[in-house]
Amino acid sequence: HGQVALLSSLAAWHGIPLTPAYSASKAALKAYGEALRIALRPAGIRINVILPGYVSSRMCDEMPGPKPFLWPPPRAARRIRAGLDANRARIAFPFLLALGCRALAFLPAPISAFLLRRLGFSLLKGDRTILGPSDVASVSQSRLSPVLTVLPGVLGQDVAGGFADASVSAVQLATAVAVG
Repeated sequence: HGQVALLSSLAAWHGIPLTPAYSASKAALKAYGEALRIALRPAGIRINVILPGYVSSRMCDEMPGPKPFLWPPPRAARRIRAGLDANRARIAFPFLLALGCRALAFLPAPISAFLLRRLGFSLLKGDRTILGPSDVASVSQSRLSPVLTVLPGVLGQDVAGGFADASVSAVQLATAVAVG
Protein backbone atom coordinates (compact mmCIF):
# COMPACT_ATOMS: atom_id res chain seq x y z
CA HIS A 1 0.00 0.00 0.00
CA GLY A 2 1.13 3.52 -0.63
CA GLN A 3 0.57 6.68 -2.58
CA VAL A 4 2.47 8.15 -5.53
CA ALA A 5 1.94 11.70 -6.79
CA LEU A 6 3.00 12.56 -10.33
CA LEU A 7 3.55 16.23 -11.11
CA SER A 8 2.14 17.06 -14.52
CA SER A 9 0.60 20.40 -15.58
CA LEU A 10 -2.56 21.90 -17.03
CA ALA A 11 -0.44 22.14 -20.20
CA ALA A 12 -1.08 18.38 -20.51
CA TRP A 13 -4.63 19.05 -21.77
CA HIS A 14 -3.57 21.03 -24.86
CA GLY A 15 -0.16 21.96 -26.21
CA ILE A 16 1.03 25.48 -25.51
CA PRO A 17 2.78 26.95 -28.59
CA LEU A 18 5.41 28.73 -26.47
CA THR A 19 6.47 25.52 -24.71
CA PRO A 20 5.69 22.51 -26.93
CA ALA A 21 8.24 20.13 -25.40
CA TYR A 22 7.00 20.97 -21.91
CA SER A 23 3.38 20.41 -22.96
CA ALA A 24 4.23 17.07 -24.61
CA SER A 25 6.17 15.75 -21.62
CA LYS A 26 3.40 16.77 -19.20
CA ALA A 27 0.76 15.11 -21.42
CA ALA A 28 2.81 11.90 -21.42
CA LEU A 29 3.19 12.02 -17.65
CA LYS A 30 -0.58 12.58 -17.23
CA ALA A 31 -1.40 9.56 -19.41
CA TYR A 32 1.23 7.47 -17.62
CA GLY A 33 -0.24 8.32 -14.22
CA GLU A 34 -3.79 7.65 -15.32
CA ALA A 35 -2.76 4.22 -16.60
CA LEU A 36 -0.76 3.43 -13.44
CA ARG A 37 -3.74 4.38 -11.26
CA ILE A 38 -5.79 1.64 -12.89
CA ALA A 39 -2.95 -0.90 -13.01
CA LEU A 40 -1.83 -0.48 -9.38
CA ARG A 41 -5.20 -0.10 -7.68
CA PRO A 42 -5.51 -3.85 -7.00
CA ALA A 43 -2.18 -3.67 -5.12
CA GLY A 44 -3.55 -0.88 -2.92
CA ILE A 45 -1.28 1.76 -4.42
CA ARG A 46 -2.90 5.14 -4.95
CA ILE A 47 -1.72 7.17 -7.92
CA ASN A 48 -2.58 10.86 -8.19
CA VAL A 49 -1.76 13.17 -11.09
CA ILE A 50 -1.22 16.79 -10.08
CA LEU A 51 -2.08 19.28 -12.85
CA PRO A 52 -1.26 22.75 -11.54
CA GLY A 53 -1.67 25.95 -13.46
CA TYR A 54 0.78 28.77 -12.81
CA VAL A 55 2.37 28.70 -9.36
CA SER A 56 4.73 31.52 -8.42
CA SER A 57 8.31 30.23 -8.63
CA ARG A 58 11.60 30.90 -10.38
CA MET A 59 10.67 28.35 -13.05
CA CYS A 60 7.31 30.05 -13.63
CA ASP A 61 8.96 33.47 -13.79
CA GLU A 62 11.34 32.23 -16.49
CA MET A 63 8.59 30.71 -18.64
CA PRO A 64 7.59 32.75 -21.67
CA GLY A 65 4.07 34.08 -22.11
CA PRO A 66 1.26 35.21 -19.84
CA LYS A 67 0.54 33.53 -16.50
CA PRO A 68 -3.19 33.82 -15.82
CA PHE A 69 -4.55 32.94 -12.37
CA LEU A 70 -1.05 32.81 -10.81
CA TRP A 71 -1.22 31.13 -7.38
CA PRO A 72 1.18 31.51 -4.46
CA PRO A 73 2.91 28.25 -3.42
CA PRO A 74 1.11 27.88 -0.04
CA ARG A 75 -2.28 28.00 -1.76
CA ALA A 76 -1.18 25.40 -4.33
CA ALA A 77 0.23 23.19 -1.56
CA ARG A 78 -3.09 23.26 0.31
CA ARG A 79 -4.99 22.26 -2.83
CA ILE A 80 -2.55 19.44 -3.56
CA ARG A 81 -2.70 18.15 0.03
CA ALA A 82 -6.52 18.16 -0.01
CA GLY A 83 -6.54 16.28 -3.34
CA LEU A 84 -4.05 13.70 -2.09
CA ASP A 85 -6.01 13.19 1.12
CA ALA A 86 -9.19 12.65 -0.92
CA ASN A 87 -7.30 10.36 -3.34
CA ARG A 88 -8.40 12.36 -6.39
CA ALA A 89 -7.24 10.85 -9.67
CA ARG A 90 -6.46 14.33 -11.03
CA ILE A 91 -5.69 17.35 -8.86
CA ALA A 92 -6.16 20.24 -11.29
CA PHE A 93 -6.21 23.92 -10.33
CA PRO A 94 -7.16 26.73 -10.48
CA PHE A 95 -10.65 25.73 -11.56
CA LEU A 96 -11.23 28.32 -14.30
CA LEU A 97 -7.85 27.74 -15.93
CA ALA A 98 -8.30 23.95 -15.67
CA LEU A 99 -11.71 24.25 -17.30
CA GLY A 100 -10.28 26.42 -20.08
CA CYS A 101 -7.39 24.05 -20.75
CA ARG A 102 -9.71 21.07 -20.97
CA ALA A 103 -12.03 23.00 -23.29
CA LEU A 104 -9.12 23.71 -25.65
CA ALA A 105 -8.69 19.96 -26.11
CA PHE A 106 -12.31 19.51 -27.20
CA LEU A 107 -12.69 22.54 -29.43
CA PRO A 108 -11.91 22.35 -33.15
CA ALA A 109 -8.18 22.99 -33.68
CA PRO A 110 -8.61 26.33 -35.50
CA ILE A 111 -10.70 27.70 -32.63
CA SER A 112 -8.19 26.51 -30.01
CA ALA A 113 -5.33 28.06 -32.00
CA PHE A 114 -7.23 31.35 -32.34
CA LEU A 115 -7.93 31.48 -28.59
CA LEU A 116 -4.31 30.72 -27.69
CA ARG A 117 -3.09 33.49 -30.02
CA ARG A 118 -5.61 35.98 -28.59
CA LEU A 119 -4.52 35.14 -25.04
CA GLY A 120 -0.85 35.74 -25.88
CA PHE A 121 0.36 32.12 -26.14
CA SER A 122 1.90 32.44 -29.60
CA LEU A 123 5.34 32.70 -31.13
CA LEU A 124 4.05 35.41 -33.43
CA LYS A 125 2.72 38.88 -32.67
CA GLY A 126 1.21 40.21 -35.87
CA ASP A 127 3.93 39.53 -38.44
CA ARG A 128 6.92 39.52 -36.09
CA THR A 129 8.36 36.72 -33.97
CA ILE A 130 8.34 37.49 -30.24
CA LEU A 131 10.26 34.37 -29.27
CA GLY A 132 12.33 32.16 -31.54
CA PRO A 133 11.82 28.38 -31.63
CA SER A 134 15.37 27.83 -30.32
CA ASP A 135 14.50 30.00 -27.30
CA VAL A 136 11.42 27.89 -26.66
CA ALA A 137 13.38 24.64 -26.98
CA SER A 138 16.06 25.95 -24.64
CA VAL A 139 13.57 26.95 -21.94
CA SER A 140 11.52 23.78 -22.35
CA GLN A 141 14.42 21.36 -22.20
CA SER A 142 16.71 22.98 -19.66
CA ARG A 143 14.31 24.06 -16.93
CA LEU A 144 11.00 22.39 -17.50
CA SER A 145 11.76 18.66 -17.68
CA PRO A 146 9.06 16.61 -16.01
CA VAL A 147 9.64 15.45 -12.49
CA LEU A 148 8.28 12.32 -10.88
CA THR A 149 7.63 13.25 -7.28
CA VAL A 150 7.17 10.39 -4.89
CA LEU A 151 5.64 11.34 -1.58
CA PRO A 152 8.28 11.34 1.15
CA GLY A 153 5.96 9.28 3.36
CA VAL A 154 5.96 6.51 0.76
CA LEU A 155 9.61 6.22 -0.29
CA GLY A 156 11.25 8.85 1.88
CA GLN A 157 12.79 10.60 -1.13
CA ASP A 158 12.05 12.44 -4.38
CA VAL A 159 12.91 10.84 -7.68
CA ALA A 160 13.61 13.64 -10.15
CA GLY A 161 14.92 13.85 -13.65
CA GLY A 162 13.99 13.86 -17.30
CA PHE A 163 11.05 11.96 -18.67
CA ALA A 164 13.15 8.87 -19.36
CA ASP A 165 14.02 8.73 -15.65
CA ALA A 166 10.32 9.01 -14.79
CA SER A 167 9.45 5.98 -16.92
CA VAL A 168 9.50 3.52 -14.06
CA SER A 169 7.66 0.33 -14.86
CA ALA A 170 4.55 -0.51 -12.85
CA VAL A 171 6.32 -3.52 -11.34
CA GLN A 172 9.38 -1.47 -10.27
CA LEU A 173 7.12 1.23 -8.85
CA ALA A 174 4.95 -1.25 -6.96
CA THR A 175 8.05 -2.96 -5.58
CA ALA A 176 9.58 0.36 -4.47
CA VAL A 177 6.36 1.41 -2.75
CA ALA A 178 5.90 -1.98 -1.08
CA VAL A 179 9.48 -1.97 0.25
CA GLY A 180 9.31 1.70 1.32
